[in-house]
Amino acid sequence: MRVMSVGTKQDNEAISRYAVLADSLNVDFIIAREMDKNNNRSGRDVDQPKNLSIAANMPDYLFVSGQDYKGGEFGITIYSKHEIRDTKTSVFPTNRPFGLIQTNVDGHDVYFAGAQLDDGTSASAAANRLKQVESLLEITANIDGPMILAGNFFIQDGAVISDPTVQALGAQFSPGCTSCGFTLDNAIADFILYKWKGEVIVEDYKVFPQPISPLSRKVAYAELAFVL
Repeated sequence: MRVMSVGTKQDNEAISRYAVLADSLNVDFIIAREMDKNNNRSGRDVDQPKNLSIAANMPDYLFVSGQDYKGGEFGITIYSKHEIRDTKTSVFPTNRPFGLIQTNVDGHDVYFAGAQLDDGTSASAAANRLKQVESLLEITANIDGPMILAGNFFIQDGAVISDPTVQALGAQFSPGCTSCGFTLDNAIADFILYKWKGEVIVEDYKVFPQPISPLSRKVAYAELAFVL
């Protein structure tokens, strides 16, 4: 499974560039955060989730609105190259959206989830992330098929192993990498995790734009092989 996680920064012009990157990587799933839908910031007639779907040729997608914003909506979008057969959505405290899709790949149920947890270095933001993880784990507790989780987890200073959010997610999920490139100046925002009762091989994990540019935000990308 090839996965891409990015914060689009509400950038209309960047949508096509992310689509080109997704196509070049032949991704199965995308979580795109910070997306506007028909609001006054990006344009009342601009549907960024739909536009990326068209540009990336991934017609199956799930938009989760975190909040009403400037006359429209603002949230995350989950894209799948595979038919979406079921979905679940939630908005955690402080208007943080979460979405989960169930697909079928080569006869096997595969789950993909995207989250936008609190970001920032404040004590309140850190506490909010832990509360949001608690809610997330309640939703995913009974999923026993191969599952990938991606999005914004705001790991400060790149300290994956010691990060409280990652440790809390460790009750169910394993990190895609433990020494990862920053997606922000001083933090790993976009991050990819997985869970499966069997063996998982992380075949690749990298952070773009290098050498692909210009992109508004850096992109986390992973290739995961679930041994069935």
